[in-house]
Amino acid sequence: TYTTSAVTLQITPAVKSPSDGLGNNPEVIAAQNVHLVAEVSNPTPYLNERITIVYKLYVSNNVSITSQWREINSPRYADFWSKNIDSQKLNLFEGKYQGEDYRYVVLKTTVLYPQKTGPLEIEPLTLDVPIDVPGKRRNIFGRSLTTRVNKTISAGKRTITVKPLPLEGRPDNFTGAVGDFSFTVKANKKVLEVDQALTLQLTVSGKGNLNTLSIPTLKVPSALEVYEPQRKENIRTRASGISGSVSMGYTVVPQEKGSYPISPISFSFFNPDTQSYQEVSSNQIIVRVTPGATPKQDPTIAQTQTPQPLVIEKRFSYIKLNADLSPSTI
Repeated sequence: TYTTSAVTLQITPAVKSPSDGLGNNPEVIAAQNVHLVAEVSNPTPYLNERITIVYKLYVSNNVSITSQWREINSPRYADFWSKNIDSQKLNLFEGKYQGEDYRYVVLKTTVLYPQKTGPLEIEPLTLDVPIDVPGKRRNIFGRSLTTRVNKTISAGKRTITVKPLPLEGRPDNFTGAVGDFSFTVKANKKVLEVDQALTLQLTVSGKGNLNTLSIPTLKVPSALEVYEPQRKENIRTRASGISGSVSMGYTVVPQEKGSYPISPISFSFFNPDTQSYQEVSSNQIIVRVTPGATPKQDPTIAQTQTPQPLVIEKRFSYIKLNADLSPSTI
């Protein structure tokens, strides 16, 4: 009978094959060294509160992109008010991706204002990117030969959870404005005559979605005739959000003399920074209307108490029908 000696086996982790990790597979190298990311400034905003999405393309130092990429699918922003911030040119930045050194470019910046509460999905940005992957072979000049790999890269869907505005402390005149605003009412004149016109300007200024903002309605005494207002906007959109002013200009014409008070007008909004409602009011405006100037009387007529006959100078004589003519003596 023959027997063998006992053998002890030690089990170690599996050895990665060349196809694992980076290896020599250009497809794998390209996939692991280029990433498309959608960075959201705030994934849990309030209703109509500004958020910003920045799309960045990260590229490691192991590969390069020398040709233009192609956009396959554009993001869709259902239930959002959206505005794209156009970039004049792409600038290259140095940054970190998952702790590693990367280069990146900002492809697109979009400002969003959610118009609905609850979870809202943002469809992803998808690109077709040509990636140059260096290999181990070299040309006669000693430079590495590259392999061009086209990869479809997606930023992935993003879910934004929108919070409703609180009910506690909500003013009765609140119409949905969210941001940080000021409110003024100004008159271009406060003293005028009957049938003359003045302009009342109601203006909301600040930061927030001014495009959807409702300005309070002007209320004046019945003796003041008010015409249809004109809306004027001075709005700027940046990555930090929308800012500027919106105004309504009313033409007002008084019909009777008198003193007419225009009561203070209130405007309310929700400030997400303080998470509270705020209300601002204008000052009272007093419009004084005079009867207007009366026509002045001619002083020469005023001094004459009784009518005087009108004297007409005798310039012409009547023509004589029966002329008695005789020769004149010279």
